[in-house]
Parts: sequence; C-alpha cells; structure tokens
Amino acid sequence: MTRLEIINQRPDPVFCFCPITNKNRNIPFHIEIPEKSSLTGFIMVEQVKSIDCRSRKVKFIEKADKEILNEALSVLDACIYQNT
Repeated sequence: MTRLEIINQRPDPVFCFCPITNKNRNIPFHIEIPEKSSLTGFIMVEQVKSIDCRSRKVKFIEKADKEILNEALSVLDACIYQNT
C-alpha cells in the first residue's frame, strides 16, 4: 500500500468519553448520574479520553439527557480554561 492510499483511507470514528466510577470521592469535577438513568455512579469529567470506537468495540448503552450533558460540558470547560 502506498503512502497516498493510507492517507486517503476512511478514518475510524473517534469520540470523546468520560469514564464512570461508582465511588463517591466528593471531587468537584465528578457529576452524579441521575436516578432515571440505567447507569449508576459518577462521571469523571476531568479524565476525558478520546477513543477509537471501532478498535475498542464500543457498545451504545444510552444517551445522556441535555441537563447532564450541559453540566459535564461546563465542568470540562472549567477544567480546560481554568487559568484564562
């Protein structure tokens, strides 16, 4: 395979995820998952990761509601831009 063929290949989908823990460590960057969710625990926003979904064989579980997503994005924004 030539270099040009490699460059023109369709890339795998890469998404950003935040890990979830079931331990409440009282860390301000952790967001509690609402009871209405099928998941339990706390979203560790400060540990955001990019993951290649195809190679990790990611499985969709559920979509976060707008409130929890906006809260996570606000915390992430604070983590990234804390000194500006």
